[in-house]
Amino acid sequence: MADSPSWTASQEVRVENGYGYGVIGADLHVHPDRGPVYLLTGHQGPRELVLSREEETGLPAQPSKVLNARYALVDFTGRRQDLERLGRWRDDRLQGPSAMWLHGPGGQGKTRLADEFARLSTAAGWQVVDAVHGPGSVLPVPGSTDLRMPEAVGLLVIVDYADRWPLSHLTLLLSNAVLRRDRPARVLFIARSAHSWPAIRTLLEDLNGQAADLPLGPLPGRIGSADDRRAMFDAAWRRFAGLCNLPEQNPTGPPHGLDRPEFGLILMLHMAALVSIDSHARGVESPTANLSAYLLDRELAHWTRLYEARQEQFDFQTPPSTMACAVFTAALHGATPYAEAWDTVAGLELDTPTERILKDHAVCYPPVFADSALEPLYPDRLAEDFLALTIPGHALSAHPPANWAPRLVRVLTGAAEGRPAPPASRIARSMTVLTASAAPGRWPHVGVILDQILTTSPQLARTAGNDALMALAHVDRLRTDTLAAVVATLPAPGHDGDLAEGAAAMVRRLTLQLIRESTDISVRAAARAELVEYLIDAGQDVMATEESRIAMEELENAGANRGDRADLTGAYALALHLRSTVSYQNGQADSARDQIDRSVELYRACGPDAAFGLARALVDLAHTHFGEGRVQEALDVQREVLGLAQELVARSPGRHERLLGDCWNNLAVCLWRARRPDEALEAAHRAVEIRRTLAETDLQTHGGRLAESLCNVFLFLNWLHREEEAQEQGHEVTELWRRLAASNDYRFEGGLANWLTVYADICGSTPDHVDVALAAIAESLAVLGRMATRERRFSWRHGGTLGMLDESCKTAAVLLHRLGRSEESELASRIRSSLRFLGGGPPPRTFTRLALLLEHLGRDEDARWLAPWGEE
Repeated sequence: MADSPSWTASQEVRVENGYGYGVIGADLHVHPDRGPVYLLTGHQGPRELVLSREEETGLPAQPSKVLNARYALVDFTGRRQDLERLGRWRDDRLQGPSAMWLHGPGGQGKTRLADEFARLSTAAGWQVVDAVHGPGSVLPVPGSTDLRMPEAVGLLVIVDYADRWPLSHLTLLLSNAVLRRDRPARVLFIARSAHSWPAIRTLLEDLNGQAADLPLGPLPGRIGSADDRRAMFDAAWRRFAGLCNLPEQNPTGPPHGLDRPEFGLILMLHMAALVSIDSHARGVESPTANLSAYLLDRELAHWTRLYEARQEQFDFQTPPSTMACAVFTAALHGATPYAEAWDTVAGLELDTPTERILKDHAVCYPPVFADSALEPLYPDRLAEDFLALTIPGHALSAHPPANWAPRLVRVLTGAAEGRPAPPASRIARSMTVLTASAAPGRWPHVGVILDQILTTSPQLARTAGNDALMALAHVDRLRTDTLAAVVATLPAPGHDGDLAEGAAAMVRRLTLQLIRESTDISVRAAARAELVEYLIDAGQDVMATEESRIAMEELENAGANRGDRADLTGAYALALHLRSTVSYQNGQADSARDQIDRSVELYRACGPDAAFGLARALVDLAHTHFGEGRVQEALDVQREVLGLAQELVARSPGRHERLLGDCWNNLAVCLWRARRPDEALEAAHRAVEIRRTLAETDLQTHGGRLAESLCNVFLFLNWLHREEEAQEQGHEVTELWRRLAASNDYRFEGGLANWLTVYADICGSTPDHVDVALAAIAESLAVLGRMATRERRFSWRHGGTLGMLDESCKTAAVLLHRLGRSEESELASRIRSSLRFLGGGPPPRTFTRLALLLEHLGRDEDARWLAPWGEE
């Protein structure tokens, strides 16, 4: 039998009631209800700046046009070492995909550096692609993009604003098949901060990808003939002088104080050059500070001139004060589809008609796409300064604030009472922009308005997303009560991986303030305990270990371990419980067992008020007994914790149902291991009932647990020979796992594949269900094949995708042999054999054989997708 099936490439895109996007040679991930998670399109380099007839003979009336990196008016200067570093990273002969996290504060020249790198990469034969985030973005015109380009040296994907992408969306991007072809693949992430980088780096390591970061620091501060700052200032001066027919030689030289810290930003050097030449052309004194205020005054002057020209039949009717509201709105919400922009502006209840405002705003700030509006002011830093100067609270008397600004902030962030909330994506952007404006060293008074809106609407911080939470944790002027209100809205540890790091950062900020403000050891201990839980959830084990050590030390110094302070006994029990979790993660099993035993003992001494803490500790104690084979001890503990959970739910409905569902599920497993099948089945049904109710309100959080309990019911029914009932349950489990995988395939597709293998193994032993078994094992192999193409390094000792693939092939081989299909059974066994000799991942013949097996099992589309991975 030949190993290589034959096929032809094809693509079909069908669209009903919506936009259609297609991609050739890559995956397209789509939200069922919100469209594409992201799009891959050809890189959009600098665009041509279109000037009006009047502007063609002088400096553009709007400084934002000149400074916008989109137009790249100033030739790329400096950053040669960074450019060389990017080139070495791109050309390094690495196996698997490689990612670079390019980060620096706003105005540091990240976009220009990335565009120059993209230009050089294209010239070197690389295919350069932009990844455009879907939710909340104005997407390109629907169509199809061909990403095959077999003649290209490699693929470079550029991801701008990467720190604003949820981790799960970046995970989907990094899992895309386009990064796993037989050519080098590089992903350049562009971000302001490195907050999200550790999680992405860990993910890349799991995928056997390479990871590096490139921080863009401030330009050197020395002044001399070869100084980067002077060279960049002079280059900008010459370019701007050419626009308004002034001598290219600067008569006054660079401004005094070019070595100041703020001029470490390339944008500030360009702004200084623009202010210098503009003031020179106008015959006014050039300011030495507050460059943003000067340039924003020029923007305002432009709006005013357009409005005043209406008497000369110029088609512009929006007063400057109203235009300021529109620009303020655009800065917060960003460009939006026209219909959404209409609703937003109409909701502001301004004096000028909505259509007129949008039309006039587009005159000043033309949208990139035809069906969009409210293109924001660029560069981002200038927009953030505009917001800050418009919001009351700053001390710059030459730029008076607007009294309407706080109201607009509330309306546009969804904090205004009695007003409909904007879409979550717009709230997230608004909060991100405000947080950037309030960052340390920027505009502290913006932190005050953030404190005000979060006091009344603390949930906005959660809506803002992970990176905004991490930035918010560093904003000044946030009061402790406000921080506590925000933390109270955050998902509990283990509930939302996309927010884990941001939640940990906010809890850490609150903990530090509580510790600084309180001398009460119980308050300090409780704060540290909560922090440890969030740090564990965020994978910050080193910090969790240190915080748990400090908490234990403080409590022991207060006598909590000796019983001298009865009010601290519960706090010490919790600290011990968390310490045991950290010990387990650090491989210290004996210490962890002693700590959890002592924790349970102390909780029992605390009485009914410590019931929840005792229940959680007992759950871990039962797991310890069960893992060490002490089934009866585990069963006794599970019964006790179930009683506690039932009391907690009766006392506080709606708060502890997840714990109760876990208890019934754990009890079911213990009862089965104790050979009490009828009781086990009843407990499993109880777990399903509770978890189904929870999943109806939050499938992403509770769906996996529901599938676990449904699987237990299926297994118990099958082992009790109640096959018809088992099959009904099996169909439900399959459909649930498919739903979960469709909503977020990276998190749940392994669970789907594992379940399908188990399902096929059991169904295959019954002649009446052999067709179900064949379909299930074929689907499992298809899912695992996709996973294996992007995960190149696995640990057999701890399972992993290739471990599941081995198990699935084993089940397939047995099933096919039982059916007399010996050649296909042998093919499945040969796949297993090729998995035995792993180095950096499965050899190409593994994918060839798997594709052939899938073709024999009737999954031709999956076979066609997988086949290229078998090409040598």
